[in-house]
Amino acid sequence: PMIDLLTKSHTNGPFTGTCVLKCVPSQGGSIVIYQESVPGVIKGLRLSAPGQDLRYLILSIFFDDDQTPKIEIPLFTLFLSGANDAQFVSAMVGNSVMGCTTNLTNITINSVGYMHFPMPFWQSAKILIEKLPLSTKTDKLSVICFQIATDDNSYKKSQTGYLHIKTNYYIGNLGGYREILMLKNSWGHVVGSYL
Repeated sequence: PMIDLLTKSHTNGPFTGTCVLKCVPSQGGSIVIYQESVPGVIKGLRLSAPGQDLRYLILSIFFDDDQTPKIEIPLFTLFLSGANDAQFVSAMVGNSVMGCTTNLTNITINSVGYMHFPMPFWQSAKILIEKLPLSTKTDKLSVICFQIATDDNSYKKSQTGYLHIKTNYYIGNLGGYREILMLKNSWGHVVGSYL
């Protein structure tokens, strides 16, 4: 029911059953956690980065062989959790304690970020987690734990757009104005803005 999605969205939404995360150790500064080359829909993501500073972990999602990600955002901004992994629960995105289990016995999961926006694609999709070099804690991304809900793509491409999420930083001269969003020759819905 709708009330459960709004009040217990972290345990409802596109996921069924218990929260079981797959944890993958990194060999460097990035991890590809999903790659597909047939049409589909990413219905939901659950992500956790034990012991990592979420300010320096960037989620990038590429659709349909595009070389530029449609989604490129730090995990702490996406999940509205802040740098210290604070709890935040809403219907579509958030960060919550879920009691998830993992495939690695030496990993402790304190909280899990989630996103329930459907993301259709018609050729390919790739999800990448990358560590920014600005972090002073460690030089490498150690481990990412995730669960991804997918489905067949029943969306009509001519009537569907891609989900876009970007983070823009403005540094330096604080006078004047900053362009937050520019829509030109496009259609769709602006879902939100986080300043």
